[in-house]
Amino acid sequence: MKFQLMIYIFGVLVVHYAANAMTLSSLNEKITANQKITIIDIRSTGQYQKSHIPGAINIPARLCPYKKLPRLEHVVVYGDGLNQKTLHQAVSALDKKEGIRAEALDGGFSQWKANNYPITKSPGMTREELPYITFHDFENMITSRTDILLLDIRNQAHSSRFMSDLQYRYPNIPVVHSPFRVNQKQMKQSHPLFVVIDSGDGASEQMAHRMKSAGIKHFVILTGGEQSFQFLPKSAIQ
Repeated sequence: MKFQLMIYIFGVLVVHYAANAMTLSSLNEKITANQKITIIDIRSTGQYQKSHIPGAINIPARLCPYKKLPRLEHVVVYGDGLNQKTLHQAVSALDKKEGIRAEALDGGFSQWKANNYPITKSPGMTREELPYITFHDFENMITSRTDILLLDIRNQAHSSRFMSDLQYRYPNIPVVHSPFRVNQKQMKQSHPLFVVIDSGDGASEQMAHRMKSAGIKHFVILTGGEQSFQFLPKSAIQ
């Protein structure tokens, strides 16, 4: 019951946020109809060059407050879909510029890509890239998002001597051990972001392929898995 209540709360918060952002379908319709709109990609230049929404221009988030821009009128801003704090700061900075009305793209590039909307790609075959995040990115992300589920697939036999207790460390974030046991109806309503944590044994990559095959595409993998928590104080280790 407690877990279901958390999912419900996540859903309410996500809906509230979405009401103040452009939906993926709305942006796709505007692009298809050739409506006048400027799309700004605030990810790194390297990420932008690998793939981006067609027609988007790249202004990395850190440059948004200082970039001189003409009167672009309606602007839609997107990031990687993970760091909401950075996205909101970029939107706010752009919206303060004269002649610009900026709003965020709900879900960002990760959800745009997951929903099979058009993207640019580098020529030739490219190796599949899974969405990895560092522990630092994870710590920053949990301060700006309320839709996270920790997917704990650690193996005691392959973990460090003392496995960190995730629920103790992050009491406000639900911990699950299988993405396939979460209520699918509630998942469709709230679209939680799974953070996959393994024992550093490659299990996350296998789980990622299983999730993608099952149509679950809203996830990231914590680089290093259990090893990322080795520096935590003893009070956070059970």
